[in-house]
Amino acid sequence: MYKKNFLSNLIGYKFFSIQNIITGNIIYTNPEAIMQIKKLSSVCVLAACILLGSQFIFSETRLHSVFSDSMVLQRDIKAAIFGFAADGEKITVEIAGQKKETTAKNGKWKILLEPVKAGGPYTLVITSKDGVITLKDILFGDVWLATGQSNMQTDITYYKNKFSELFKDIPGNYKNDKIRFIRVAQKGSDTPMDDFNRDGKFAGGWRICDEESPLAVSAAGYFFSRKLQTEAGVPVGLIHTCVGGTSVSSWVPMEVLASRAEFKEYIDSYNRSLSNYPAAATKFSNDMKEWNEKKAAGTPDLPKAPQEPMGSSHVKRLSALFNGMINPLAEFRIKGAIWYQGEGDAARYAIYRTLFPAMITFWRKLWGQGDFPFIFVQLASYQKMNENPEDTPWARVREAQTAALLLPNTAMAVAIDAGLEKDIHPPFKQLVGERMAAAALKKFYDKKIVAEGPVFKNLKIEGSKAVIVFDNIGSGLEAKAVKLDSYELAGGELRGFSVCGEDKKFYWAKAQIKDNTVEVSASEVSKPAAVRYAWANFPLCNLYNKEGFPAEPFRTDKDEAAGGPINHLAVGKPFVCSAPNPNNAKGTWGGITDGKLDETPAALFATDSSKTFPKTVTIDLQGAFSLSVIRVYSSKSGATKTVDVQISTDGTDFSSAGKSEFKAGEQSVYEIKNIKTKKITHVRLVFPDIWEKVSSYPGFNMIRELEILDK
Repeated sequence: MYKKNFLSNLIGYKFFSIQNIITGNIIYTNPEAIMQIKKLSSVCVLAACILLGSQFIFSETRLHSVFSDSMVLQRDIKAAIFGFAADGEKITVEIAGQKKETTAKNGKWKILLEPVKAGGPYTLVITSKDGVITLKDILFGDVWLATGQSNMQTDITYYKNKFSELFKDIPGNYKNDKIRFIRVAQKGSDTPMDDFNRDGKFAGGWRICDEESPLAVSAAGYFFSRKLQTEAGVPVGLIHTCVGGTSVSSWVPMEVLASRAEFKEYIDSYNRSLSNYPAAATKFSNDMKEWNEKKAAGTPDLPKAPQEPMGSSHVKRLSALFNGMINPLAEFRIKGAIWYQGEGDAARYAIYRTLFPAMITFWRKLWGQGDFPFIFVQLASYQKMNENPEDTPWARVREAQTAALLLPNTAMAVAIDAGLEKDIHPPFKQLVGERMAAAALKKFYDKKIVAEGPVFKNLKIEGSKAVIVFDNIGSGLEAKAVKLDSYELAGGELRGFSVCGEDKKFYWAKAQIKDNTVEVSASEVSKPAAVRYAWANFPLCNLYNKEGFPAEPFRTDKDEAAGGPINHLAVGKPFVCSAPNPNNAKGTWGGITDGKLDETPAALFATDSSKTFPKTVTIDLQGAFSLSVIRVYSSKSGATKTVDVQISTDGTDFSSAGKSEFKAGEQSVYEIKNIKTKKITHVRLVFPDIWEKVSSYPGFNMIRELEILDK
């Protein structure tokens, strides 16, 4: 409702910018408001705006902060126009020849447009009893989220200052009015927010790509947008919503963190931080005082300022960035997301293996657009070059990231050749951005191009040699001449392979390309058992296809007894047990879809020990799939006897796909193939009985893993 006091109206409803007022983009039709405006000179209005802030609202009806002049709306689907208003307020939206109406409810309103083809510019007009809001120069195209931590966040200005020679001509005089950017301010919240704050450099909303705007957005996102728009030929909108130094646990809601036993480690760690916060805050205050004194004194080689300790108001606390920077965007229709993150979870690579795909799955569920495209960057090389073959955390994180490719409509840009030993923020963002764009063009725009490098397919042992077969070889394999930080690798000589025998001790290997396979051998290994490639924090490696895409790091030593991880469709998917183990809440006995095969309480799955049968555990695949293989891995612990594997296309009616009886106290695998049912949504294990006499964990139905592969 209009308020008589004009300045109170300005203060009470934050919406329109000074620029809107001056340029007349807003046509305000309330008669009393017009009289008030006439009584004020333009100077007074401007003075009031300066005193009270840069954005105001004249009425209760307003648009969500994602809407502004020069924005991009998602083409070819029912794009949503939405905002806030008093209950019962009638809203009319007009754009692209469409006129639609709705009524506000619970303080919100939303209108779905009929699909519009790529193009524009259009004018968006929103009318309510309070007035008219007019937004101009709107395009329909493809909207992409650019999100993650610092390697997605860091903008071109940072790289121009630090790597001036490499970025001297970027962005240059490049202008493209078919590319638009908006930047979400970094803000955490304990509850899911409906709206976000715009970053200061984007206080007015969306900005057209010119010589200046790319300097203030994600460098990787800019290069992605530039290549994508040029080659796809449609307008591209990029929503920059990133925070450096973050864990994936900041980007998921609490319900995801509470959904699996292994995720509890993040919650426990956060609770410990809260307990330690008073002492940590005191130390931080003292350290900052000392640091500021040194800075004022001009102390040379001063390290970075001390980091604020984790606490209940820290922007990076659990779920805070999801609540403040992702949830507010969920009503806005998008084409997909690009993601660069993982550095912050290197110490928890095993958990990242399931939490990362769980994040992707939840975001897709939240948006309600199905399995929208999700493209991510595999971690670049970083830290000291490994002199000897080692099993390192960053290699494990890369493997965990690769496992997310089992989700539909995902793609990964390999960046193993785009890192620096001593800088976690390498400048090679054009390489990374363009690889993400290539993946998008091939997979989501139907371009007939090579967009990824060689991927391990299988391993054959031939005497003292291991022969590796690859997919995605393009027009052929190549040992490429490359410069990796200060290391120069000659062309024609393959580097980066190691091999082991049955003793599992790895040695650097001699590798050569032969008929588009790679033969690997080492004098120390007479009978190879496993091969690794680019398996290090900072590997020296140079296998590419001739189109210039690097081979994906891999290892073949997935030893079940050693608990080697496996990739499959159900990893990270939620499950429900009819007789849950009471220790699930403590982080144990819930590992049915964690990708791990080791015999530990954290990795095994177990029911309770009651004698009420049958007991069931049901996995929600969160999609409909044609399955090629289902495998049940039994445990040497527990009393599992008979397992009936059932499948369903709706989560309600189940039919048996196969049944097996396991031996007590032995590891074995029951495999089901030739599954004819299509569009399977749920897989259930039914335990009708137990072995009565076992030495380890009697009374419990236990398995190591339920592996599910789609066709």
